Amino acid sequence: MLLSELDQFIETNSRAKDTFYEKALVFQQAKNAKRQPAKRWNDTKVDRAVDKMWDEILDSIMTKVDNAMKRRSNPFGDNWQKFMIETEILENFEESMSELSFTEE
Repeated sequence: MLLSELDQFIETNSRAKDTFYEKALVFQQAKNAKRQPAKRWNDTKVDRAVDKMWDEILDSIMTKVDNAMKRRSNPFGDNWQKFMIETEILENFEESMSELSFTEE
């Protein structure tokens, strides 16, 4: 599975990415507004920060799915899309994105 394939699969089969982007963008914009005026990021840099956050989540999901498919007796073989649907990983991920809230560290 490639990161780009996972991204496309999630985007096509759930609202998780849209939900994440909506919340992450609000978070990054609020964080940016707290910066000194001379150090504030432009919209492109804010968007890139959101993209980076999404890529980190995708990387984490990919690792977890790969590990889960290796650990179990996996009747789905290499079909990670079917594995994600049948084991409700996609559904649980979408639900967790709807419950997601960001706080500054």
